[in-house]
Order: sequence, then C-alpha cells, then structure tokens
Amino acid sequence: MTLCDSSRLLGHASAAPAGNAAGSGTRLKKQVAKPNPSDTEAALEEALRQLQQAQKLEAVGRLAGGIAHDFNNLLTVMLGYADLVLSEMSPDDPLRADVEEIQSAGVRASDLTRQLLAFSRQQAPERTSLDLNDVVEEAVRLLRRVIGEDIRVKLDTAPALWKVMADRAQIVQVVVSLAAHARDAMPDGGTLTIETANVPVPTPGAPLRPPTPGDYVVLRVRDTGKGMATEPAGKGAGPGFSMAFGIIRQSDGYAFVESEPGRGAELVIYLPPPGSRPDLEADR
Repeated sequence: MTLCDSSRLLGHASAAPAGNAAGSGTRLKKQVAKPNPSDTEAALEEALRQLQQAQKLEAVGRLAGGIAHDFNNLLTVMLGYADLVLSEMSPDDPLRADVEEIQSAGVRASDLTRQLLAFSRQQAPERTSLDLNDVVEEAVRLLRRVIGEDIRVKLDTAPALWKVMADRAQIVQVVVSLAAHARDAMPDGGTLTIETANVPVPTPGAPLRPPTPGDYVVLRVRDTGKGMATEPAGKGAGPGFSMAFGIIRQSDGYAFVESEPGRGAELVIYLPPPGSRPDLEADR
C-alpha cells in the first residue's frame, strides 16, 4: 500500500492527431481530468493515518528499547553472580544443577533482550557465523506464542546447511515478524511453512533470484492466507516486510516477496555463505 494513489490526484494527458484547417498536419490535444475532491481527501486521510501509526510504532520501539536496556543491566549482574557461585561449587554439589538452570534462564533472557534492543535500533548488529537451521528452530519456539493454536507450523530444514554471516537476533526477529504477518492473513487458521536449503545461483536475471551469481542459503516463509492485496487498512505487511528487507540487505542478502489474492504470500530470502560470497559490490 502506498501513502496515496497518484492516479486519483493527477489528471491524465492524451495525444491524438488532428487535422488543421488545410486538412493536413498534426497537433497534440491535451485532456486534463480534474481530481475528485472526495478521493483526494480520502487519500490524505489515509496518509495521515499511516503517519500516526508509524509514530506509535516508533514510540513503542523507544519504550521497549529503554526497558530492555535497564533489564539487560540487571541480567548482567544476575549472570555474574551465577558464574561466581558456580566457580565456588564442586562438580558433584547437589545444588549445582539448580544454579546452572538459573544461569541458562538468564542467558535466554539476555537473548530476548538483544532482540528488543535490535528491534528498537539501540544495539548495533552483531554479525557472526550462524547455522540458519538453529536460528529458525529458536524462532519457531518464540513465534508459537504469537500465532495461536489455529495455525500449524511446518518446518522443513535442509541437512548440512551452509553457514551464513548475520545477526542472530535480527534473523529471529525477521522470522517472528513474518509469522505475525501470516497470522493476520490467516484469521481462520492455516499453515505456515518455513524451509531452508542450499541453492546455487549460476546465472543472473532469473525471476525471484539474486542479481549476482553465487552460492546462497535460502530461507522460505510461506503462508496459506488471503494474500497481501486483499488485506484491509491497518493490517498486512506494514513494517514487517520493509524491516525484513532492510535486515537481509544489511546481511548482504536478498529478499523477494510473492503474493496473490486468495493464494497466500511467500518471502524468499537469499543469504551468501561466508566461504563463497558473491561480488555484492557490483549491484550496489
């Protein structure tokens, strides 16, 4: 959805041959349609509504970032004391398993905090070598709290998947955000399919393929919803797809979306493995 439909606001011009008084020659005839005031007002109201929604999202992001920052400071102290206690305990101490569980829970909470900080743009991306299958499985555990019981999650991960260089929290954020979009597109339930694969791209120019040849790790997120084109105002891709595209591009990857009314939507993400990185500078 765009901020406004320019065809509603602008006139149109047409050129047609017309004979002169002598019966020869050509001149241009211009027809300008006046904009419909009601359409113009509706388009401006929609633009204002989207601006207000963006401001609300920004405020929520700032609030989440502030809370996550303070909570992360508390977690640092908690994890520090857990490490200190473990260092003073013998391996056969009956309480050691309990302290290790506290430490493990603190680490998971710290990962969640990093996701919030990345979402609010208060933490720089930390790109490391990742197994995308592990990241997707982590995201699936998180998104089950988001999508509800009416949506079945189908996970199809490829064995011996190549590593990728990306920020773990950001990739989890991408998958969870796309799952939330799929939930909105499937109010009566459906199937969310997440797939990974190793895909060589030998030649450029193919539809829904990167413009640069090379080896890529592919992540597909597909739903059986209504498709983006049929979603009402206030629903749909919103910042989800634009955020996903931005994160993937930061990771030197590519993202393509395909959607048809009544046939769902599919986002295909291509990430280059660090050992076989294509010449990404050529298309920037």
